[in-house]
Amino acid sequence: MKKRFLLLAAVLIICVAALAMPASAAEHADHDGRQALTAVGGTLSGGSYYLSGDVTATDVITINGEVTLCLNGHVLDLNGNYIYVYGSGNSLTLCDCDGSTPHKFTVGAGGLWKLDEMNGAETITGGVITGGNSIYSGVYVESGTFNMDGGSIVGNATYGWLSGGGGVYVYDGSTFNMSGGSIVGNTADS
Repeated sequence: MKKRFLLLAAVLIICVAALAMPASAAEHADHDGRQALTAVGGTLSGGSYYLSGDVTATDVITINGEVTLCLNGHVLDLNGNYIYVYGSGNSLTLCDCDGSTPHKFTVGAGGLWKLDEMNGAETITGGVITGGNSIYSGVYVESGTFNMDGGSIVGNATYGWLSGGGGVYVYDGSTFNMSGGSIVGNTADS
């Protein structure tokens, strides 16, 4: 009787843990139905995407519609650009189904973390958004919604009189929901 009770308790714990997972993590064990991003810049239209490898942005990434992006343990290097969410019907949901891949960073002037896979002393595991360096932030939500269910926003900087946020800047009247992931090593200069 005691063994059956322990087995039943273990099954219940597993079921409750599965229900408690964020929807984006629980709903995709693979990337079926998601489009692989191998290059990004310009408009990213409504749909579900994943990084199939490390990607460097070629321009500002503007979110149009409801976009879900799985970092899949890889690096999205903004290359001095930013992700822009603008418009009441537009939303970005960020998730990461591979939270075990390590990425190394060095800590520079003012506390800004810089990706340095060879010599970095700080390690972030899982997918990261990094390298934003503009008057905006890594993710700039002027209107619309940003849902962060996983991944990390690391090593983004803002500068100038409009600067704010560093990692994420959410303009008045916009929405930011964070249920997972991390935001670390970003700077803002005003």
